[in-house]
Amino acid sequence: MTNSCAWFSRILRHAPDRTPGSYALSRRFATTPSKPAARTDSITSARLAFSRIADGRFMPMPVPPPKDVDLQLGFKALARGSGGLYRYRLDLEVTNIGSERITDYWIELEFPKQALDGDSASWIGLKFRETATHVFLRQTRTDLGVDLYPGDSVAAMDIEYHVGGDIGWDPAVLKEVVIARVGVSGMETRTIEKPFRELQEF
Repeated sequence: MTNSCAWFSRILRHAPDRTPGSYALSRRFATTPSKPAARTDSITSARLAFSRIADGRFMPMPVPPPKDVDLQLGFKALARGSGGLYRYRLDLEVTNIGSERITDYWIELEFPKQALDGDSASWIGLKFRETATHVFLRQTRTDLGVDLYPGDSVAAMDIEYHVGGDIGWDPAVLKEVVIARVGVSGMETRTIEKPFRELQEF
């Protein structure tokens, strides 16, 4: 009995001495309860969104690119002269459909030479090249004097031309193609083409 008590007392002597404050929860351990259902809720919400897209109840809104433009090419009738001569003004509009302001851009136009008046001030100063059939015109942001904020438009190439007289119904001219291009720093060039016959109502 004496031996067993001595062995038991030795066990007690090896127990660490602890103070009441030593039983406080360590700061290394979390003090707020976890949320095991949070991941499940996220997965359920994602599945619900995809199901609404699939059955047409929800349509995601497209995000506009930082830089992009839209081109519209048309005409306005001005007058009908003598000898079946019709006069028009080109209507070329460039619109910023991106999300950033455009401050550096240029616009070029390929137009049938025979439809332009040879001494017209509306295009002489814009010409930078010509071929046997077309005149090449160019305007820049400096020429037009405006930055394009998102949603803004600018009218370019305000040139006058005619159909009739020396042109008449010449298929070689009416089948020529009018091409407009817009270049913006940091963006691919945008192009629009129309047959010349669609830019008149002769």
